Amino acid sequence: MGTAQRVVAGAWLFSSVFVIEDSEPLRQVLNAVYQAMEIPMDPTTVGAASDLVAPATTEAFIAALLEEYREHVSLIGA
Repeated sequence: MGTAQRVVAGAWLFSSVFVIEDSEPLRQVLNAVYQAMEIPMDPTTVGAASDLVAPATTEAFIAALLEEYREHVSLIGA
């Protein structure tokens, strides 16, 4: 999971990115970008849930994430 946050006067944004399947294209792009910027990066630190837990699928992840949210808040239309 990758996270990012932005803070401005009167507002705060926190976002998360979950990579579930097919990490190789992401690993290649990030490695190329970091090399172009001459910033050290270890490509082995880029991965997906399916690299560690098989079988991890996007569909199963979405269902589990929505279920977790339902335990804490009311979701409209989900």
